[in-house]
Amino acid sequence: MVKSDSQLLVNQMTGLWDCHGGFYVGKYLEARRLASRFGKLGFQWVPREENGEADALSMEAYEGYCRDRGVEPKYRRRRLAAR
Repeated sequence: MVKSDSQLLVNQMTGLWDCHGGFYVGKYLEARRLASRFGKLGFQWVPREENGEADALSMEAYEGYCRDRGVEPKYRRRRLAAR
């Protein structure tokens, strides 16, 4: 089971939405090719608010990517309020 906070990814990989091209079409095609190698593979959407650890890791990677290229990140880590 692949869990993602991206509804676009989940809906495209499950066939609910078509991929119309654009910047990520190459990665989409690669993902479809790789997914076809599995006998049974599912995709599940998880809201970002329910997946804080994965969200933090992805933002850390994104900020590192920007830092390595000397560019200012367009997005910043959100601080979740204590409950």
